Amino acid sequence: MATVKRSSRRVRKQPDGAADRTARQSETRTKQPRRKTGAQSRKPQAGAKGAKTAKRAKGAKVGKGGKRKAHTAGASSLRFGLASVLRLSDRFAAGLVASYDRAFGLDVAEKADIHLQVGIDCVSDGRHAEAVEVLRQALDLDPKSAPAWFHLGLALLDQQAPQAAVEAFGEAREHGADGFDLCYRMAEALDDLDDHEGAVAELRKALEEQPDEAEAWYRLGVALDKLERYPEATTTFETAIELSPREVTYHQALGFCFDSMNEHQKAVKCLKRAAELERRSRR
Repeated sequence: MATVKRSSRRVRKQPDGAADRTARQSETRTKQPRRKTGAQSRKPQAGAKGAKTAKRAKGAKVGKGGKRKAHTAGASSLRFGLASVLRLSDRFAAGLVASYDRAFGLDVAEKADIHLQVGIDCVSDGRHAEAVEVLRQALDLDPKSAPAWFHLGLALLDQQAPQAAVEAFGEAREHGADGFDLCYRMAEALDDLDDHEGAVAELRKALEEQPDEAEAWYRLGVALDKLERYPEATTTFETAIELSPREVTYHQALGFCFDSMNEHQKAVKCLKRAAELERRSRR
């Protein structure tokens, strides 16, 4: 049977009248109303945001036909304000756009821009399913928006839908998009589709824009390696290493490429270097 030890702490004896004072204090605290905390203490107030909205509505100019048009500054701040709110839910977003449209007379371009900004935020946050939905709404409003097509491609690529991503990137290019990011992401999608020749072509375009991008040289080497174009692949891996000499993956890739060419001594040297860098990174 377990033995329960008696506490060695002494109980201090209270002086006469202390018990009565304690009881009265407890009764006083009981009678005081509880202080509200959290959401209970918050009351809706007409703050600066509400005042600004009212001011905009009052100062809106009336164009031909009696339709209200917002001032440029008001429409701009409204656009960014709505962009953050729209992230809450698509259904709620549609209602907000409609209500503000009635109040401020948003045109189609402003509505499209709101959805575009929300879609970009969703892509950045990794909320790819929401991004696809919102960006398609932006494209319904503005089918020629190159940024919307590009970010739709990013969202689709992250959803492992490379064919749809290639089509979206193609639309972005058709409507004027260009540059390193588009070529690099197009190459990524093509590589996922095993179109390594297409990936090589896109990566060469990307490197024309940013020749010092080590990761692009590495990706080009990987695509060439998959095509069994080993001499070209080794050259690109070596370029990637020159730009980023401490990247373990680049040394490993070069070693495997040399091994495929039966140059085993070079392969061993590269793999030893990779192992050494790996050990140093863990210190």
